Amino acid sequence: RSGGKYEACRSDCQISMKKMGAQQENELKTKVESGTHNVLAGPVKASVGDGNEFDRGGGMRLNIDTLLTERKSELSTLRDKLGANLPKSPEYDDIFLLRYLLSWEKRGGLKEAVRSVIATVKWRTENAQKLADCRRNGFAENHDMFNRFQVTGPCGSLGGMEPLLVIRIGLCNAKALMNTLTHDQVVEYLTVSKELRFMDCDRLTRETRKLIKMVTICDATSYSLLDGDSRFYKALGQASKLSQDLYPQLLGKTVVINAPTFIRLMWGTLSTFMPKSAIEKIAVCPATGTTLPACPDATACPFLRKWCTIDDPLSTIPDFVGGKVPCPAVLKPRAECNKTIKVVVSARSSSEVTIDVPAAGFTAVWEVVVQDYGIGMSAHLHPNMAEGQAAKDIVVAMELTKIKAENGLATGRFPLPAAGKLVVKFDNTHSMLRSKTFEYKIDVEKKCGTEA
Repeated sequence: RSGGKYEACRSDCQISMKKMGAQQENELKTKVESGTHNVLAGPVKASVGDGNEFDRGGGMRLNIDTLLTERKSELSTLRDKLGANLPKSPEYDDIFLLRYLLSWEKRGGLKEAVRSVIATVKWRTENAQKLADCRRNGFAENHDMFNRFQVTGPCGSLGGMEPLLVIRIGLCNAKALMNTLTHDQVVEYLTVSKELRFMDCDRLTRETRKLIKMVTICDATSYSLLDGDSRFYKALGQASKLSQDLYPQLLGKTVVINAPTFIRLMWGTLSTFMPKSAIEKIAVCPATGTTLPACPDATACPFLRKWCTIDDPLSTIPDFVGGKVPCPAVLKPRAECNKTIKVVVSARSSSEVTIDVPAAGFTAVWEVVVQDYGIGMSAHLHPNMAEGQAAKDIVVAMELTKIKAENGLATGRFPLPAAGKLVVKFDNTHSMLRSKTFEYKIDVEKKCGTEA
């Protein structure tokens, strides 16, 4: 792709999603497809051409000491109004309260700030153990199950300052997630997980004396409209609304890269569930194909040049957006991390998998997640025969069982009493019209749990 005229993307990136009309979208699509732009991110605001907002990065890195001095009287008033509702604990200091004044000054003022602080103190008290466990373990409850279906995690920063949280929505499986976990479990995971990001931003804020916020990169590579799930959007929206109270001034920007041409449809869906304050921080970047080897590096981005002032700005940026930070395992495709295999079985047909069983006393451990509807699964063990030995009876290791998408992740195990060939059959012969898509993993393990 051509690498020229990157500065032109600055105005493109300052057009809000909400006001992006059909003509502007077509212009953006033309620029993306022609390859005349490649950037990491650019801020988006409701007004076009707001250079000051671009330069400030949406309020990032404001001087904390200056803010504390300017808001000294307001902070004192806030403390007085909170009274006994504010615990005498070091964590509830002026920097903590400052975040609430900044977040609510244009959305209810002091009254809303008081309400929000009280709600936060109550929530943190009620969930003290969960928060402590999250900080100690480095992840929230249900992390392993959540990350089986979602490809998201921290990776890099803007020049060692703003932490980057990456969500690769084109690699996620929201339907399977919501079929496996409950709405409340997903909301809790999304909310409690922000504790780790908040800790990072708060630490950096106190060390640098600048207001540090998280920047979220939403990589839409390979995303399709069929990948969405309204149940997940609802959970995401509820978690986002909770975070307005619980983690104020945490999010600086959400930047969508490798955006599909149907971005406006995504916008319409998200705006139904997400709070306005979160929607206003979403930016659409013209960058496309950032995961390709020939992609120009991210220093072409004017936003990055503004905020990454270190000698090697690429050293803190993920490689799949043009930087040098290697992609961590948590952000790689699910099939690669979980070693699952994706299969499509046509209507009125079946598919078989044959696995070697080296000796008696092993166990087959399996997991299957079906995209839609259901598929039959059965397993038979064909014992080995020595030369001249009579044929041994085939062992039914697993009776035909219907694995349904609505039940989410299905798991199980069964014993393997002899060496031989394990034949696992996925049966879709009952379906006259629909093919079935699913992911599976089958491991043959020793009883002690070590893999063969």
